[in-house]
Amino acid sequence: MLSFEDGYEVARLIAERKDVARMKVMAEALSKATKAYTGSEEEKEFLLGLSEGLNELAKFKEEVIRLQNLAKTVGVSLEITVKYT
Repeated sequence: MLSFEDGYEVARLIAERKDVARMKVMAEALSKATKAYTGSEEEKEFLLGLSEGLNELAKFKEEVIRLQNLAKTVGVSLEITVKYT
């Protein structure tokens, strides 16, 4: 059985390997596909979880990049290690 949480978990696995731009494109494509999807509700929930997870993780990665750039402007080196659990 697939669930929303399963979709979110797949999004985490994707986020470990893809950049922000690709994640945004994937999330947009999934969002469009989910709206047109007419299959089972369980599968639709999975797609929603995957789409939402990609969106949230892309926003998170963008914020990390923004903070690193801000730190650079004031002469601080900011190293952030993200561990997906």
